[in-house]
This record gives sequence, C-alpha cells and structure tokens, in this order.
Amino acid sequence: LAVADRVAQRDPASVVLTLRSGAERVRQVTLERLRQAKPQNQVDSGVVTNSLGHKVGFMRLRSFGARSALEISDALPKLRKEGAEEFVIDLRGNGGGSFPAALEAAELFLPKGTVAAQVKLPSVENEKPIRVGEGDSVAT
Repeated sequence: LAVADRVAQRDPASVVLTLRSGAERVRQVTLERLRQAKPQNQVDSGVVTNSLGHKVGFMRLRSFGARSALEISDALPKLRKEGAEEFVIDLRGNGGGSFPAALEAAELFLPKGTVAAQVKLPSVENEKPIRVGEGDSVAT
C-alpha cells in the first residue's frame, strides 16, 4: 500500500505516451489530466435522520485504496458524534481497487477470524478462506 501512496503523491498534470505502430513508426502523445479536488479514495460521509428521528451514518467509498480503512476509521467517530446509531457503507459506483485495502476496511466492522472471501488458487484443490484480522493473503 505504500507504493499506492507514493504514486498518489506524484499526481502529474500530464502524461506522455509513446505509441508504436509497426516496426518503425513511433510517435508521442501528451494527455492532460484533470486534477481532482478530493483524493480518489475519499470517503464522503454524513448522517441521515428519518421522520421518526432515527439517525443512520453513511459512508460513500469510491474505491478501495491505500487510505480507505484510515478514512473510514476517521469518519466513524464523527458520525457517532452526530448521533448515528447505525452505519451504511455505500459502494455504488465503486470500481473495486486493492483487495488488501478492502480487507483492512472489513476489519473495522467484522470480528477477527470472520471469513471475508473464498479464493480458488490454481495450485490448491480446495478454496482458501481469507479471514479478517489474521494477516491472511492470497499468496499463503
């Protein structure tokens, strides 16, 4: 995850692509990139109150990245302070991202040892359970 942080810190305004067509033709194209006001992994959060006064904290997560779990854990006390009694994580439009980052986020809500995913590896006959809070990885 430290690599993702380093890439995010560089955040170039433009990218130069070298395109090759055939064996000899090479050309370079510069693409300008719009800078985002908020980091890509920004967690938007707030509290919604229904007509009976019940307060629900919501967190909208755009993707799972290096700072996702940290940003969720920062949002939780703020939502509790605003009176949230329950929480919803809105993943609509979430394009995915880092699997280890998603597991870190899951650890904030699931008891240690809970199976968060089942992974089928080519070298193993059975599926391997990935549990939160136990340092599991797909490689082990």
